[in-house]
Amino acid sequence: MLRRRPNVSGLYSQTGQRKYVTREEGVWLLREAKRSSVADYALCSVLLHTGCRISEALALKHDLIDIDMGGLWFRTLKRRCADPFCRLVPVPSDVITALSLLSCTADCILFAWSRATAWRHVCRLMRQVGMEGAYTSPKGLRHRFGGVAVCEGVPISL
Repeated sequence: MLRRRPNVSGLYSQTGQRKYVTREEGVWLLREAKRSSVADYALCSVLLHTGCRISEALALKHDLIDIDMGGLWFRTLKRRCADPFCRLVPVPSDVITALSLLSCTADCILFAWSRATAWRHVCRLMRQVGMEGAYTSPKGLRHRFGGVAVCEGVPISL
């Protein structure tokens, strides 16, 4: 049986630069973020392990951490659905632990940053571990998540 090769055209820029973070670079990023601060580590972990948009990560509240299911509930920003929190993404337990360390009440937003500030935090950490190129942004973490999922046979629509 022939295994269908995933469509990888969106993983490279027009100049041929990759637009995703490799597995090894993800490990380096998390290690550097852990040294930096709890908030940096929590944000980078969420972006790396869920493939969410930076705006979706910044909209996370404490009550959207589902400890029983081992995941995070996200408000889907790009499509409409009956339930605004219609996407539960499973995450490793250390992501949930990092998020629970952020000081916050149940109804407040976990990250008190603007989108631009969060973007700068992630890009700074990526540069500190030597990453450079088209993938050195939060979007590079999203592309990594999507690329891994497609290679594992998950339909791109999911």
